[in-house]
Amino acid sequence: MCAATRNSVIEALWALLDPLIEGAGFELLEIEYVREGQWILRLYVDKPDLPILEGLGVAPGQGISLDDCASLSRQVSAFLDVEEVIPHAYNLEVSSPGIQRPLRKKSEFQRFASCRIRLKSLDPIRSEDPNFPTPSRNMYGAIVEIHDDYLGLDMDGHLFHIPWHLIAKAHLDPDMDAWLALSSKTHIEIETGE
Repeated sequence: MCAATRNSVIEALWALLDPLIEGAGFELLEIEYVREGQWILRLYVDKPDLPILEGLGVAPGQGISLDDCASLSRQVSAFLDVEEVIPHAYNLEVSSPGIQRPLRKKSEFQRFASCRIRLKSLDPIRSEDPNFPTPSRNMYGAIVEIHDDYLGLDMDGHLFHIPWHLIAKAHLDPDMDAWLALSSKTHIEIETGE
């Protein structure tokens, strides 16, 4: 299957599945339709309006559960069997995005302002700081500005303005040590009730 056909299938899937999943009380974050020996349709889904920890993203233990994923998988599978959007056999996977949640919409970047992200741009972007001469396509830093035309990213003290149309991919990338420490603390509080 060529890339254009695969992209049109993904667009059709977004149009069909986004309202279905939203109606079930969840949020569709990403669709992957890839060939890994066999065709796989992978949906990344989470609960909407989860509490956000400044700089870290979604709080440990707050995301979608395995039971939620299994239930959604059954609903989506039955729906797609009727719609017949995909012209051949495939495996369906419904998954949590994990702590490295993908970011696609401007509203998602706003929601996770101050959090650290990894971002890949379509073209190299030059820093607003003249002392940082090397343009970059792969960036890692904290979201510091959300504007109509661009995303402001602080990368080690250097400000980058990335036009929205040049963002190829982005995902949360929290400080793992801080997130794991918080996760352990949350686990202890749940187990002991303290």
